[in-house]
Amino acid sequence: MIKFISKPNYEQQKAFLKFQIFRKNKYYFNFIVIVFGLIFFIFMLLSKNYILAIATGILLLINIFMIVYTIYKIYRINLFEKDFSNVSVLLVEIDYDTINVTVQDTNENIKIPFNQLVSICDIKDYVFFYLSPEQAICLNKADLIEGNLDEFFQNMDFVTKQKKYRKYYRHKQ
Repeated sequence: MIKFISKPNYEQQKAFLKFQIFRKNKYYFNFIVIVFGLIFFIFMLLSKNYILAIATGILLLINIFMIVYTIYKIYRINLFEKDFSNVSVLLVEIDYDTINVTVQDTNENIKIPFNQLVSICDIKDYVFFYLSPEQAICLNKADLIEGNLDEFFQNMDFVTKQKKYRKYYRHKQ
């Protein structure tokens, strides 16, 4: 069993959004399209087909603008307009079959069975327990008060066999 005492904050939310946008989602596909578009744009300029080059350049600029606008909108809605001062402290107890989340101000207890989790993503400073593809419980590893995360995940054979657990960093040796 592992325990966290966590208070959601700006940095935690920012790390989750950054991970969700650039790692969890297939957002990198847009960057691949941009690279191929740039290659096509340069090829059209070199072959002196300026009309196709201009059309490709305009489409590339629209694609880049949409990426930047989407990321800005996600950050604005989820970070800049949120007040983290009213957020309650959470006590999160994770066992091999359930996650118990207790809101300390109201003593409200939520139990989430492990088989309902979509995935578990482990990055350098945080662990995300995904309840749906877009919603997760974000826990800072510095907030761990009991247990060892590495041992916990190594002993969780049933989760790793279902490919729910994924580590997104490597230990330096």
